[in-house]
Amino acid sequence: MLGEYLKKIMEKHDITQSQMAAHVGVTRSAACYWLQGKRTPNLRILDDLIKYVTTATGRSRRMITLEIMEAVFFDVSAEVA
Repeated sequence: MLGEYLKKIMEKHDITQSQMAAHVGVTRSAACYWLQGKRTPNLRILDDLIKYVTTATGRSRRMITLEIMEAVFFDVSAEVA
């Protein structure tokens, strides 16, 4: 689930909900809905989210993309490296 994946990333890298929302260009409440699993961002925002997580974690864009897509489309809770 995307929310669980994002929570793990945020915790491991000391990212706040407000920071993530600001970098992706959404409201804090929109990010809250993702973290709670109530909504899923559209593809444009998913791409912005991938860019932000890649930058924030220093990990490869390919790996982050794969993990986020698995979390969104296959409801897999990816391990955070």
